Amino acid sequence: MSIYISHQNDITLDVYNRVVYDGETIGFAHDLLTSIDKSHSDFIDFLKSGSTVYGSTTGSGAMVNDPVSQSDWPERQYNALVNHSAAIGKPLPYFVSRGILFLRINALLSGHAAASVNLVNYMTNRLNEGFTPWVPSSGHGMDGETIPHTHMAQTLIGEGFLITPDGDKVSAKTYLEENSLPPFEPSRRDAGAMINGYGASVAYAVHARRHLTCLLNHLTLVAAISIEGIAASAEHYSTEISELQKCLGLSEINNTIRLYLEGSAVDRNTLQAPISYRVTPQLHAVLLQTLWRIDEEVFRNMSSVSNNAAFFPGRDSEHAYVIHGGQFHNQLLVNIVDGAALAIAQVGLLSSKRLHRLMDPSETNLGKQLSLRPGLDSGLIILHKAAIGLIPQLKTMANPYSLHTEESSLGHTDVETMALPAINRLFAMSDLVRMMSAYELYAALVCIDQRGQKVSERIHNIRQLVRQSIPPYTRDRSYGPEIELLIELFETPDFKKKIIDVETPGEFTV
Repeated sequence: MSIYISHQNDITLDVYNRVVYDGETIGFAHDLLTSIDKSHSDFIDFLKSGSTVYGSTTGSGAMVNDPVSQSDWPERQYNALVNHSAAIGKPLPYFVSRGILFLRINALLSGHAAASVNLVNYMTNRLNEGFTPWVPSSGHGMDGETIPHTHMAQTLIGEGFLITPDGDKVSAKTYLEENSLPPFEPSRRDAGAMINGYGASVAYAVHARRHLTCLLNHLTLVAAISIEGIAASAEHYSTEISELQKCLGLSEINNTIRLYLEGSAVDRNTLQAPISYRVTPQLHAVLLQTLWRIDEEVFRNMSSVSNNAAFFPGRDSEHAYVIHGGQFHNQLLVNIVDGAALAIAQVGLLSSKRLHRLMDPSETNLGKQLSLRPGLDSGLIILHKAAIGLIPQLKTMANPYSLHTEESSLGHTDVETMALPAINRLFAMSDLVRMMSAYELYAALVCIDQRGQKVSERIHNIRQLVRQSIPPYTRDRSYGPEIELLIELFETPDFKKKIIDVETPGEFTV
């Protein structure tokens, strides 16, 4: 199915997901392509009039005052498409790179980038056939995002590499030759239009949002099982709490927890559970809020113009002109990402707190450290000690990356967003928190086993699934291999299909 686009504003988050993740193709209205072509033509005339435009008639960065002669323009185009491709390491995920290509096409639609219509058509054809650049994930310290964009753009001229859906690395030149495709020949301004502005940060943020949605759903399941394990009062998760506090996302989290507990016959504590249990919905709601804020900023970014310089064609009696500014600097998105990192760290720390409470007989009315033979056996306290060993990494990565700005280009570039490093660390933080949740889930299920009371059907099904691989605790044993089994189980369809989507309580994740 092809999506027909007549204006830049037609590209919404839904359209983005359909194209990037579902593989739908795109096409453009004739009037839109005509408008892009005219803008490019007007820009060429603008240059012929002797106007100075950053990156087109000048060098870049500290070389802004070094002119580029007309005879050197073709070589300048080539240099711009390869010079910034300095990133290293593992590639960005396939769908992120596919998203970068799509968003750079989107950036050309307003006409302010002054790209040629040939470039729009060439990039669109490659996107539609699955052509996806290989973009390394480390070494992105620019104020804008020219490093990832250059790795993307150079593939169109047969330089660099592509990534397959399976993660294999393929020569872009070989791909073009095998498919009888000529490398793209940039017109004046095309190189700058492809690499300037933002797009990589937006594509990576969308991917992180999808990943963190799964994390939040997973952590809410583990929290509900922990609530069942400690027999916390159900009133902490009531509709009344949601109505009292007016906290965005709180209702969704509490609704989900109540669904997990539905049908439970556990004798619950009538007074207050430890604070780590009472504030679980509030902290999970904060993470949910950050996901919504990412959505909002991504949507705004998709309809924004981030190219510098931005070209304004002349209309009627007006003369064409360019604007140079800081519109390439995607600071708000990075600040929101920093907020997401803080929220991830908070829910991870909360998991370790709840895990510790599960060891306390004054809270569980079970054995000390869940030992069935106190003294002879040490119980499960080592699970907590192992979990807190992950905390230093988690706290370190929660620090704001947006403050780590340095000076480069002989002082011409003295502020960076650190957008890609900021987003990249979210995945590492997610892995740490999943590990911590495995320790908590292990202990919570032991509490349920030892209490011997009827739990909800949903939690019973999870326990049955886990017990197929990990037997009940009866005495001290080696726990590391079993925790690793549990982490592997998290990724199986049988486990995932039991997880409720907190944004649509009542529905289960795929």
